[in-house]
Amino acid sequence: MKRVGVCVVVAAAVLCASLALTASQAAAFSLPKPRPADPSVLKDIGGLSGVSQAPYDWASVREFFGVEGDRRHEQGDLSVRPRDFFVSALTKLVDYIESVVPRSWLEARKNRRANDKNSSSGGKLPGPYFGFMPEYVTSAMVGGDAVSWEAPCFKSTKLSVAATQTGAVLTFELAEPQSFLCSDFYSIGTVEGGHLETFWTAGTHKVVWTWHKDIKPSELDDIKRNGFRVFRFLGGWLPTLYDVYETAMLFLPAMTSKDGSVPEKTAEANAAFLDEYVFLNMTKRSTQVVSIDESQINTGDFFGIIRLDGLDPMLAWAMGGTHTGHTTVAIRNDGILYVCESTVKGNYWPTNGIQCTPYATWIKQAQQASFHVAHLPLNAESRAKINETAMWQFFKQHEGLDYGFGNILWGWIDQPEGNYPFPLSSHLHMLLPAMAGRISPAISDLLWNRAFNVRLGTKNLDTADAYAEAASRGLNFTDLVTMVELDSYMYNQTNNDGKAVVGRSMVCNVFVCAMWKASGLFGDLADDVQCGETTNWDVYTLDIFEGDASSRPQQCIAADPDLPYCQLLGEYKLRLPYFNTRQLYKNSFNNCPRGQPPKFNKPVAC
Repeated sequence: MKRVGVCVVVAAAVLCASLALTASQAAAFSLPKPRPADPSVLKDIGGLSGVSQAPYDWASVREFFGVEGDRRHEQGDLSVRPRDFFVSALTKLVDYIESVVPRSWLEARKNRRANDKNSSSGGKLPGPYFGFMPEYVTSAMVGGDAVSWEAPCFKSTKLSVAATQTGAVLTFELAEPQSFLCSDFYSIGTVEGGHLETFWTAGTHKVVWTWHKDIKPSELDDIKRNGFRVFRFLGGWLPTLYDVYETAMLFLPAMTSKDGSVPEKTAEANAAFLDEYVFLNMTKRSTQVVSIDESQINTGDFFGIIRLDGLDPMLAWAMGGTHTGHTTVAIRNDGILYVCESTVKGNYWPTNGIQCTPYATWIKQAQQASFHVAHLPLNAESRAKINETAMWQFFKQHEGLDYGFGNILWGWIDQPEGNYPFPLSSHLHMLLPAMAGRISPAISDLLWNRAFNVRLGTKNLDTADAYAEAASRGLNFTDLVTMVELDSYMYNQTNNDGKAVVGRSMVCNVFVCAMWKASGLFGDLADDVQCGETTNWDVYTLDIFEGDASSRPQQCIAADPDLPYCQLLGEYKLRLPYFNTRQLYKNSFNNCPRGQPPKFNKPVAC
């Protein structure tokens, strides 16, 4: 499920957009350019004293990141790369933080964990990573009843929203502070805009929200349906900036490495992250390269991969105990052993999209890229089902097709709230594509809007218009994103030669599953299995692999006697819990929760 920097949580995923949004919010500290309030509204509420103006102006955010705000993604366009946007955004954000926050303070924070953070819901994070994501508190409807909640600082917090001719006025009533110096730090959002607000004192506080001049009817319609979403950060704005900084440093050194390798300190930080967040203890290995003869690799064999680069560990955390970030499959053609995959060209990989690389070349590239690689051979029964010719034909039909950005989220999100790691939620996810679209419409189209249009049978709708169309059919956001990702879905795609085509959208694990499906491995269940619904965990937990650990080559046993498979590369030991344990069922993969830590176990036939 890899080779892209996404958000949200995210995700998230959410991944690219989630961090980009936090970056835009952090940028607001140095670029406080809210929409100016209507003078008549200010007059009605007694002037600017004690009043905040909102939301932040998207033009200033786009200026900070240096992106084109009106460019939509077009079929045949390979220039829009989420990874490039992600790296650029993180680099600018880290530069900004280092310019406004003393490095001594950043260093001093390293020894502190999450014990200074408070969650209204009781959720916890074990460290600073992804602590910048706010938790959902409530939604306040325009003209509706006041909503109230208890916050860590102000035990009594109320919010009401009144309409104006040019927007709305949000009135906060705060009481019962828990200490003299405490504060509560919030993010307030709609599909039209976002705002940050820190409350230090009790009493009445007003936020004057002025619609952007280009607000669309569909955006107003969404605000009418869903109101203003209120999120609270787990710490104050300075600790939140630190959390952004520490999270960014999980990614940037590896993503900007000139030789494509992962720096040692970055790998150590990511291994520690996996230990704390995913309960994966990646111990160091004494033997880091294990060579096996190509004859010991057969068509259909699986390679599970993790790169300690921020992206793979984030996927492992977000999806729930998934201990790989990339997946590939072996195939022989004309006597040559290939490793086939769906991936993205970057600083550590030379080729884009769906590809097959001779094994000898691939393993060298994998070693240079700091891959941890586990070889999972199919068992004899599974190998007997493989039609090598059909499998190769499937590859040739899709060779050179761009990476599956269109379906990167949908194998992960199966349930309304059951797939999000704390503090991510569907409420935050719903705003991410809309806000990302205000920063870079092309990125929002690539990661979200194409999928929304495929699900709705529409064309070229942006996020707010897609939400409005869904609502007209009685569908809310969670209905839309939990729809089964059918293998019959066709996306406006692009080949490596820039040619616009209509075809499948396949991330790495979806492509591996699709190759197996095309080969006949799934037998009579093939028509009832949607590979678009898989995650990395789904494919390596299937009971199709060789289970006799003693049948491994002797050099594999010597290097890792406690593993049931052969780890070919990696400084750290790659463990895959639930490997080879789950039977394939009709509609497998369609409704799987994230699972609860530390084991992240899932229902038998999810």
